[in-house]
Amino acid sequence: MASLSTAANAEEIKRQNRSFVLHALRNSGSVSNADLAGQTGLSVMSISTIIKEFLAHDVVESSGSGTSQGGRKPILYQLQPDNYVVSVAIHVDNIQTAKINMQGEILQSEKKRICGQLKQNELAALVCDLIDQLMEDSREKDKLRGIGVSAPGPVDTETGTIIKPPNIQAIEQWEITALIKEHYQLPVFLERDANAAALGEHWFGSSEKKESMLYVLADQGIGGGIIFKGKVYRGFLNGAGEIGHHTIEMGGPKCSCGSYGCLEALASGIAITMKAEALLDQNKWLPSGEQKTDLLTIFQAAEAEEPLAKQLLEETANYLGVGIANAANILNPEEIIIGGSIVHGYPAAMETITYIVNDRILYNGKEPLSIKRSQFKEEAQLVGAAAAIWDHLFSDPQLFMT
Repeated sequence: MASLSTAANAEEIKRQNRSFVLHALRNSGSVSNADLAGQTGLSVMSISTIIKEFLAHDVVESSGSGTSQGGRKPILYQLQPDNYVVSVAIHVDNIQTAKINMQGEILQSEKKRICGQLKQNELAALVCDLIDQLMEDSREKDKLRGIGVSAPGPVDTETGTIIKPPNIQAIEQWEITALIKEHYQLPVFLERDANAAALGEHWFGSSEKKESMLYVLADQGIGGGIIFKGKVYRGFLNGAGEIGHHTIEMGGPKCSCGSYGCLEALASGIAITMKAEALLDQNKWLPSGEQKTDLLTIFQAAEAEEPLAKQLLEETANYLGVGIANAANILNPEEIIIGGSIVHGYPAAMETITYIVNDRILYNGKEPLSIKRSQFKEEAQLVGAAAAIWDHLFSDPQLFMT
């Protein structure tokens, strides 16, 4: 048993060392073995061994020579820039896929709207069809390193299962990771949509250098992702960050989760649309002569200074401000980033949310808490899914070598 334990420890140390080197390369760009040793605390010999492994598997490449410090010029290394992943973002009303490189750049994307409630096998076929379209156009399939999937929660990241999202019943208990892995024979990682979007900001967005961050996804549903010490904080049973399902209004409307008065039931895109439709049914509001309404119609009406549309969206911003302030008082994050269609479709919401949060939080320091709108719009979960699989690969570099 002792020898088995020793072997397991040696493999774990090897995994950690490789991971340290990958992250150092990502943060530094072109760098020498000696510089990598200084950054990671590993010996130059250990760095040299790891770099040789990465070169053999096309994970890194030589990028020229550095400045001489009295002897021969050191060889510089960088991550192979042509490597990419495929990301899949599952939404309430559409599925997106994209090829995304290690810099978070979308190289190619596909999107398909979901009309009505599709069955699980129909959704599976649609996801694979969209991935196939990306791969058909790729001349360098050997550079594809893995597939990341973002989906509404709750999800089980260990088994790769979408458990029971309130707004998409068809994907309940869907073992999507196993399905995609079997089909494409590549590493696959599933992440909850808000966690993925938080990782996207951390890896590629404005929060790259922050150690702790609360990400709020204000879209058709409302979710939250927590970054703590540079990693997603999952909590017990992967449930941390579900900001959309804490109670804001006792006795409020019933939520899709079965509870009452949740933030999602009051301030999500679905809730806004339901309120607008109720006004429409009562003939209190007929935006631009339309006989139906959706979020885009409401955003356009607010932009045109339609009072009821602005009232709906300001009420939403107020609820979001209160909900986010509650979360900030519990988590005390270094910063808060808000993404999703609500803050992008109605930019004025950010001013209301920022004021309410800074007015209500206890630990505010000398300066107001940093609250930003996500730099990613409808691509937030798509970029996030890419960040999730890159993070998975960087945490277990052996996956690059299989």
